[in-house]
Parts: sequence; C-alpha cells; structure tokens
Amino acid sequence: FPLIHIFSRDKLESQFLLHHTINMPDTPLGQYLGQTQIAVSADGLILIAGGEGGSALNIVYVFSRNPTNEFTLEQRLEGKERGDQFGNTLDLSRSGNLLAVAAPYASPRLMKEGSIYLYVRNETNKYNHYSKFDGACSFEYLGMGGTMINSTESMLA
Repeated sequence: FPLIHIFSRDKLESQFLLHHTINMPDTPLGQYLGQTQIAVSADGLILIAGGEGGSALNIVYVFSRNPTNEFTLEQRLEGKERGDQFGNTLDLSRSGNLLAVAAPYASPRLMKEGSIYLYVRNETNKYNHYSKFDGACSFEYLGMGGTMINSTESMLA
C-alpha cells in the first residue's frame, strides 16, 4: 500500500520523530502516492500529495490535519486524460488557499502541450477548479520542470 510518513520535531531533543503514517489501501493498483510531489501549507494544516499512475488516470490527494494531529483524506482531484501525468508537479500557496497542479502530458490540441490547473479552496475547505493554462507549443510538456506559486492578494505568478 502507498504510505506517507509524517515526522514532527521533538521540542526537548530537537530531533524528528515519526508521528503518523498515512496509509492508502484503496489507492488504485499502480498509483504511486507522493512519488511525484508533496506540498504542505505554511501552517501545516494541509498536505497535498500527487499520485502518478503511468497510463492510468492520475489523482492528487488533499489531506487535512485533524484535532489529534493526524492527516485525513479530504478530497481527490482527478486528471482529465489518461496518462496526462496530472500531479507530476504541484505547488500550494503559503496560506493553502491556492493550488497549482501540472499535467505535462495533457494534450488539449493532441500534441502533448501540457496543462496547469489552478484550484481555489472554498469556505468548506474543498478545492474548486478555478482556471487552466495550456502549453502553446507541440511537445512543450508545460509544468514538467516544476510548478511554483508566488502570490499576493492581487497577483499570481
């Protein structure tokens, strides 16, 4: 089963200790949880994990930290095309309100231009699709080298 190990710093000894393990037994066969990317909000309350599944439909998993300091699955975001490598790279804004997910093998015009999807967190802490950017050239693989969010209240870069 795919696993993500969460470590926390021991305040007395200043070392990291295993705190929690996220076990995903219902993850589809061949889906590699966290193999591609993991992002955590600045406050440590949200964890995003990309799951790459080769030619399968790829999934990004959204976890939130509960009152017992363990992460629980809140949402699954799915790629639009089989094999698009949705979740290959991703980034989460410091506040956790904006999520960018790359699908570098997406083919909006059938030439592997790649796409980057933006999601905004709503008042119920679910991510809603907000916008999509497609690569401009054939075989561009937009998002393959990385995805990064730098945002203010009025600008996104």
